[in-house]
Amino acid sequence: MNRTRVAVVVLPRNDDRELHRLAQALDVVTPMIEMVDECALLLPMRGPTRYFGGERSVVDRIVAVAESVGVGDVRVGVGSSRLVARVAADCEGGFIVPVLRHHDFLAALPVSVLQNHAHVDPDIVSLLFRLGLGTLGAVAGVERSMLADRFGPDGDDMYVLATGDDLHPVCAEPLPTQCFVESRHDTALDDAATVVFAASLLAHDIVSQLEPRGLIACRVIAEFTTEHDESCSRVWYHPHGFTASMLTERLRWQVEKWLNDDLTAGIAHMSIDVQAVEVRRAMQLGLWGEHGEADRAAWAAVARLVAIAGDAVRVPEWRGGRDPMSQFALVPAGRVEVRDPTAARQRVTPGEVHPRTWTGEIAGIVPTVPIDPHRQVDVVDDVDQRVVVTGRHMFSSQPGFVVDGVRRHRVVACFGPWPVEERWWDAARRRRVARMQCLVDIDNRHTAWLLVSENRSWWLVGAYD
Repeated sequence: MNRTRVAVVVLPRNDDRELHRLAQALDVVTPMIEMVDECALLLPMRGPTRYFGGERSVVDRIVAVAESVGVGDVRVGVGSSRLVARVAADCEGGFIVPVLRHHDFLAALPVSVLQNHAHVDPDIVSLLFRLGLGTLGAVAGVERSMLADRFGPDGDDMYVLATGDDLHPVCAEPLPTQCFVESRHDTALDDAATVVFAASLLAHDIVSQLEPRGLIACRVIAEFTTEHDESCSRVWYHPHGFTASMLTERLRWQVEKWLNDDLTAGIAHMSIDVQAVEVRRAMQLGLWGEHGEADRAAWAAVARLVAIAGDAVRVPEWRGGRDPMSQFALVPAGRVEVRDPTAARQRVTPGEVHPRTWTGEIAGIVPTVPIDPHRQVDVVDDVDQRVVVTGRHMFSSQPGFVVDGVRRHRVVACFGPWPVEERWWDAARRRRVARMQCLVDIDNRHTAWLLVSENRSWWLVGAYD
């Protein structure tokens, strides 16, 4: 099969502004730049290789363009599919995977790349490991019908990816339009919030037109044009399709970054051209059937807030680690699927390897109110001697007071210390701390705090509400 070669450009850091600047600059290489995620771009190579004289020349050109706009240390991977190019770009320095090595390169990859770069359910990836299918080569060796029978549509997708194909073709030119919406504004829009709201209406219009046909948009071209014919066009892709909130979030990012480019006029025209669709996958309903009115009202409220406030609307996501105050992070609501209960449950549920008990675990629940930034305090005993944690992980004396600035709070009870040694093998990142839970008297009311001792200093990191 004659596959379209692609290049994936990965930024060294997650910076939306740099990504936008790089995408604008790379228009001189090819106009059909596909936005992969918050730190990566995809370029079809068929046109650029003919014009610049080979893949190595195109890679050198991409690096030169990035440096010219102040984006250094980009990594470029080239391959015969989106997955191969992305994995190649993630390697140190990036590299070109030759056509003849395409299948060998894929076969050696662990199936975890399907979760990291192809939006495959983590539970399915975990099951593949338990079934002994630890590499893409092993997955490709299973009959396609067997994977589809066992995993449904996800099994079919995994077979396509593991055998070196893409779920949707990478194209160097626009495809036949599947659905098209646009809006024209007699009074140009120059306020970002107004533009994003108008774009969100187009996104909902796209979804409402495709939904009765049982389809969902996977690849769209979004274009915004000012009164002075300044334009910004971006290709957005998601293998499993965009919900209205997901597409609105991407349009918001595109508009906000572009409006900061000192435009000479407001936006007078915007359009969304759906280039690729797929059959909408069924969503598992609740025990009693469809979702309730409260669910739909909540989704609509979240979508409205995202359209207005963008990344300021956040939801929790499990990140792991031994620090209870950083095991969960807040991620933009527009970049996750809030309507899918399975996806929401997986987002906040610890992974299979999360330890249930360990020697440094905090007793009971973690603090409900994180103190950010951490506040330095002092812990003293009844005779005002500083309390430290000894090398044997014991208090040097019984804590009597917590000194918070100019205020002293009596310690009614304390628990700990619980020692934690993280990354002890890494001289640059190793960390040794001890935690203490304590009940303190604040204005005749008992309040529970979580304190951490590090480098012989005490820090207040959380409170129990």
